[in-house]
Amino acid sequence: MCSGLGMSMAWRFGRGGFRVALVSRSAARHGTYLRDLASLGIDATAHTADVTDRDRLRSVLAEIGWDGSIALAYYGPGPTQQPIPITEMDMATAQSAFEWVWPAVDVVREVLPGMLDDGDGGLLFAGGLSSVERGEIHAMVTADPQRIGSPDGHTLDPDRLADTAWGMYRTRDRAEEVFDAFGG
Repeated sequence: MCSGLGMSMAWRFGRGGFRVALVSRSAARHGTYLRDLASLGIDATAHTADVTDRDRLRSVLAEIGWDGSIALAYYGPGPTQQPIPITEMDMATAQSAFEWVWPAVDVVREVLPGMLDDGDGGLLFAGGLSSVERGEIHAMVTADPQRIGSPDGHTLDPDRLADTAWGMYRTRDRAEEVFDAFGG
């Protein structure tokens, strides 16, 4: 499986019988993603939208849920810039992190009515996963360990995270799961 948590989620939920709709800022890797999923017998489509473009996001969600409902929404946008060390953090940088919260609200607003009408559905959100193996942030950190720090021994397996999300969706016995890449 290629890439990070998003593809692990697609693979796990596709394996569980879901038709998968991938949404990303760029279509550059869609062909590879779709071929990987198809080789595993997973029905998938790919759509291009930056989640901060509200109109485009709404349009793509309507396209995905053409029959009126989306059974599961996973929200875990990838980074748009290199992580910075905490010692270089300032107020503006910290505030900019919240720009990824508002599109999550838009996603929920678009998909929740259909889930409520169907009496079923799931909303999954990933956050703070800056040490996830195979993901974009992991690649950024490993490219500059002198500045950011080395992730050696402090990574999370995206397949394990996706399995946990699948378990949460199936059992519906908890609202949150915390993973600690630092062993605490």
